[in-house]
Amino acid sequence: FLWDLPEGKKIASLSGAHKGPILSLDFSDDGGMLASGSMDCTVALWDIKTHQGLAKPIKCFPTKSIPVSFLRFTPRNLLLASGVYRSTMAPVIPSQA
Repeated sequence: FLWDLPEGKKIASLSGAHKGPILSLDFSDDGGMLASGSMDCTVALWDIKTHQGLAKPIKCFPTKSIPVSFLRFTPRNLLLASGVYRSTMAPVIPSQA
């Protein structure tokens, strides 16, 4: 959900982009865009400055079948980085002595 804190009311629910839970959010430095990353392996961009892009995202990007757990805009909002968590550790199997 996106909330207007001074007014104490919900502005939007950011539905229509993700089929899974949202794991990560980041606002652009100018406050006009919001990026959301989801368990469904997508990143969505929302126009929050005009509120017209809140009914549906302005753009949605798929990842390579990995849930998006981290997002960050660059300071000038020219790039958006997305990160994932992937466990690469092999399970530890206790030796039997």
